[in-house]
Amino acid sequence: MSRKEEIVDKAIKIAVQKGFQCVTIKSLAEECGITEPAIYRHFKSKDDIIVAVIDRLQDSVFSIIKKGLKRPTIVSFKKTIYDLLAMLGELKGIGILLLSESAYTNNAMLKERLFKFYNAFVECFEEFYRALKENKQISKKADCNALAILTIAILQSASVRFILSDGKIPIKQKASEMISILLKGANQHD
Repeated sequence: MSRKEEIVDKAIKIAVQKGFQCVTIKSLAEECGITEPAIYRHFKSKDDIIVAVIDRLQDSVFSIIKKGLKRPTIVSFKKTIYDLLAMLGELKGIGILLLSESAYTNNAMLKERLFKFYNAFVECFEEFYRALKENKQISKKADCNALAILTIAILQSASVRFILSDGKIPIKQKASEMISILLKGANQHD
């Protein structure tokens, strides 16, 4: 593992344990066992580290969705949702924290990067829903964009409940029911 990858790993670890506000150059240097100037050899700023964390999360999310898309069925869709929830649970909802914390930042670059991530996330789910539509798993009249946004809302809701309950409410609780309701609506014929 490269030093740059190690720094990103440690940033994720700190964010999961203490929140993004605790991801500082000083805390990263201490966690990595290096000096603060050594961090700057790999990243120009804390924001660049956060972007690297976003990229890592995006790669993980897209990998899970692409795996489900290899055989797009309702069963593989549900498995994809559960795999994403498991990842979010392991990372204590870090993606949701990133999105919510960035909404209140004045940093235009971070907001723009997270908005791109969100839109790419929507596009991946739209692709999944289009494939389900092509395979006659959902109604040909289903609005794939609306379904994608609602799917992300379910993931956000599960993450928020999990985070706010300090993990006492399992991240997958109610997810099956919510996804079933969503898919039932996607199967409605006009």
